[in-house]
Parts: sequence; C-alpha cells; structure tokens
Amino acid sequence: MILPADKKLPGNFETLRRAVGELVENSKANRGYGYRLTLEERKTRGYGNQSVPTRISFDSETDFFKFIGKAGEAEKILSRAAEIREKIPGLAPWVEQNPQKIFNYLDVWDDLLKVLLYFRDNPGPGMYIRELPVNVHTKFIERHKPVLRELLEYIIPGQINRDGETFEERFTLKSAVPFVRFRRLDTAVDTGIFTLSDDIALPVDAFNRLTPQSQHVVIVENQMTFLTVPPLESSIAVYGGGFNVEILKGVGWLKSKTVIYWGDIDEFGFLILSSVRRHFPGTVSIMMDEETFFRFKEYSGRGVNTKEKDETELNLTPGELKLYRLVREGNHRLEQEHLPQDYIASRFDKLMKDIRRQLNPRSRISPEKFDADSG
Repeated sequence: MILPADKKLPGNFETLRRAVGELVENSKANRGYGYRLTLEERKTRGYGNQSVPTRISFDSETDFFKFIGKAGEAEKILSRAAEIREKIPGLAPWVEQNPQKIFNYLDVWDDLLKVLLYFRDNPGPGMYIRELPVNVHTKFIERHKPVLRELLEYIIPGQINRDGETFEERFTLKSAVPFVRFRRLDTAVDTGIFTLSDDIALPVDAFNRLTPQSQHVVIVENQMTFLTVPPLESSIAVYGGGFNVEILKGVGWLKSKTVIYWGDIDEFGFLILSSVRRHFPGTVSIMMDEETFFRFKEYSGRGVNTKEKDETELNLTPGELKLYRLVREGNHRLEQEHLPQDYIASRFDKLMKDIRRQLNPRSRISPEKFDADSG
C-alpha cells in the first residue's frame, strides 16, 4: 500500500524540520513496524538542501493494521474471511466487500455458516424456521434475518422467490398466517358466515375466500371501537389494528364493497388511511375530519411524530390532507375511544344516508364527494 506524500512544504523551516522528524521517528525503520518512509534530498527556497518525504508505503497489511492499532481486529477479520471463503466459496465477493460486517458478526459466524450451509444444500425447505434441522438457538435465525438474507442472495441466487417480501416468502419457508377479526353489524345478512357468532376470526386466506352479501365494510383501527361500532345496514366491521391492516391488501372481494375507514385523528391514522386507499381507492373515511377534531379537541393528546414529510404519495382528499398537516405540525392525537357513542352513531347514520343518496348500480364511491359533507 502506497500513500502519496504531500508535496507542499510548510513555509516555516522549524515546522518543516519538526514534521519530517515526526515522520522519521514513527516510521518502520525506527519502530520496527508501520510505514516505510522514502526521503529525497531537495533544494528548497530559503532553506537550502533538505531531506523531504516523497512516499509513504506499507509493506504488508500487518504493518498497516498494527500502525493504526487494529492488528487484533484485523487478524480476526482475516481469519474469519479465510474460513468463510473456504467453506462457502460463493461468498468470496461478499467477503471482499464487507470486512466491517465480518467483524460486526464475529461472535456468531459459526452459527451463521451452519444456517447458510443448510440452505445451500436444502434450498426451499418449506418448513417453519424453528423446524429447520440446524443446531443453533431457536431464535437465532429470526434475530439474524437481515444478514442471512443478504448472504443467501450470493449462495442460492437461482433458488429465491424474487417476489417474496418477507424472509419466509423469499426462501420458501412456512410462516404463521395472520388472522382477520370481523363482526356482523346487520343480523339480517351473511347468516351462513356468522353461524356460531357475530364476532369471528379467520386466517386471511380463508377470509379472502368468503363471499359476503354485506355491501359495506367498516375497517376500524382500535379494538374497543371495533367492538362498539353501532348496527349498520348490510355492513360488517373489520378490526384493522393499525398498520396490520396491510394484510387485507390481497382480499379481492373488498374491491366490490364500499370500504369505510375509521382511524385515530393523528399522523399515523392518516398514513394508515392512505395505505388502505392505495389498495382500495374508493375508501371513504369517517370521523377523521375537522368537525370531529375541533369538537372534541379538549380530549386530544400528544401524538407520535413519524418524521413523514413527503406528501406526494399520500392518498388523501383535500380535507383529509389539510387536517393531516394540522395534526402533524401540532403533534396532536385524538383517539377514537374519546368520541361519545351517540356522536359515533349519528355520524355513521349520516354517512350511510349519504352513501345511499350518492350510490347507484352504475356508479362508484368517490372519497372526495364526502369532504364537503363531513360535518
């Protein structure tokens, strides 16, 4: 390794003498390790002939790492790098590019290699993570998914589900299927689905296979408000659970229903609404408006700022966007639980009347239609 020396000499002779002296004193010739210093005799303006440095070089990696005080770390990294390349040659490019990551995981490489070797020899195992016959701690793979995912990209590139978003999907593993909890708001419909109870939960794939006759689906962010949504004609309520509502994105039959979303009036609530509307564009919000916020503002508290500033991708109506900015800048949060039940019932009653008035067999609900009538 060669480092060019600075060719610009100090303007002061004493500074030049001291700088060259320090370089000589700390060189390999003097200390037995470190850099090798090449000096040349040069004629300088004002100082006559002087020995000045022209090149600084390290004979080996050992000299360099010892000089910067990292000899121990370097030895461990080089040793692990050699072991990784020997056991899994396909990781050689990764090893060359990631010495710091080798060091970061220094204490767990034995177990990382066990997992990687298993997947190399058994791609797409189709089991739960904890079923894999790998002699590591039961939570080891879950805790090291990011680095394992990165490494497996090098080892089994042709055996990866590129459309998979999760670790399990990408490497053909089983995963726990999320459940959807929903309840009937109209006892006159969907008697076949709600045979045993008006409040049930199904795996999301089973939920997707339903053919409910209900025309309206109310997605509610919080559990208690989900349980207390008032009776509504031809409607069911779905417990969204915050951003967990994303599990509904593949439920095809929701696209044929009027989807109503009710979340907290805070930054998160509007971001979740935007996410729901990305999958179901006709989604109508309820009680996420200025009338509700200012009427019950005394019950609001401090929100959690998400640092989200880019509004270009938000699927919000003008009225929603205005309130989103207000609660974001003021860090406000009005939770659903603070709204009185009679107000909730009156707002749902008004919304259902508006939907019946605006909806006909050939039209689709437009969220913007409800901005002006939100109160």
